[in-house]
Amino acid sequence: MKKQIDNDFEKELRRLRLRRDLPKWVVNSVDQFMRNVGRVKSLVELYDTIQEIRSRNGRGKKGRRKVEEVDLLRSAVVLLHATLEEFLRAKVIQFFPYSQPDAFKSIPLFGLENNRADKFGLDSLVKHRDKTVDSLLRESVRSHAYQRSFNDGTDIMSWLERVGVRPDDELRKRLAKIGPMIKRRHSIVHNADLGSKSGKGNHRTSSLSRDTVDTWIGDTTAFMSRVLWHLGETLPSDNPDSSKYSGK
Repeated sequence: MKKQIDNDFEKELRRLRLRRDLPKWVVNSVDQFMRNVGRVKSLVELYDTIQEIRSRNGRGKKGRRKVEEVDLLRSAVVLLHATLEEFLRAKVIQFFPYSQPDAFKSIPLFGLENNRADKFGLDSLVKHRDKTVDSLLRESVRSHAYQRSFNDGTDIMSWLERVGVRPDDELRKRLAKIGPMIKRRHSIVHNADLGSKSGKGNHRTSSLSRDTVDTWIGDTTAFMSRVLWHLGETLPSDNPDSSKYSGK
């Protein structure tokens, strides 16, 4: 019997999704995130299927799994991190244009060859003459966001604060829990998850359990849920989900 990859925060999101008073951008965010998490789960379930086949063939469940089998779990970790990045990047693009002016100091003007945020002349604006200031701000934020990667908790929190999130203890706690997942993804992507020790008795790749990946799925979902709550608090009370907050 396959384990059911589910957690209380996913149930929380599903209940949230059924509310009729939700702004459209929240509904869209939940739907997209859950679709991506579903892809992560499919990789884990494929790993489960292989283990079931091993068991039926009499190989048993004891002992270290083959590297190639665990690579499915490693792929799931990479896709989980990509799911987190896609969510954060989408929210930065959606909310950043309405941040305080100081937040824009680190954002280069769209189309600059030197990609410096602190220097450009009027000649750089000529090719944007038919655009509104609002559309140019959006283009600049979008371009910069797609050039950035969210590789640690400090970087993530910095971006969230710039779009108006005031982190509380609960958000910090949930962010800390996804730290090991982010670190492991870096090892997988940049070092093929090779172990730091070599020689007799040491394995060439770092071990990774199915339960660990399951926990990270839950932790990432919990963090995303809390971020959504904070962003919902950021929306102006006199703005009933206007098009400028739709994320389009």
